[in-house]
Amino acid sequence: GVGSAMVQGDARQLIGAGEELVGGLLGGTATIAGGALGAVDAVGRGVARGTIAAAHGLGDAASAAGKGVSDGLAMVAGGFMLPFGCDKKKPSQRSSDEKSK
Repeated sequence: GVGSAMVQGDARQLIGAGEELVGGLLGGTATIAGGALGAVDAVGRGVARGTIAAAHGLGDAASAAGKGVSDGLAMVAGGFMLPFGCDKKKPSQRSSDEKSK
């Protein structure tokens, strides 16, 4: 009686240890999988943010380049017009401009 009870007790302990081991392995695997998914997700978000930032940067650069070109052209045009007296204002225009500011 005593011997069989001891054997049963040992068997229960073995089963319990086996269950703990399997549980631990499953838990570990789930944690690793979760970590990997989290990392992939973070990388994906990082890439998306980087792409958005790059697009904004390109947009800003293009806008700055466009503005630079138009300012440059305006300066060139102004430079050409100066000798011909195109940008000289009449005294009446000048005083009305100053009032509107």
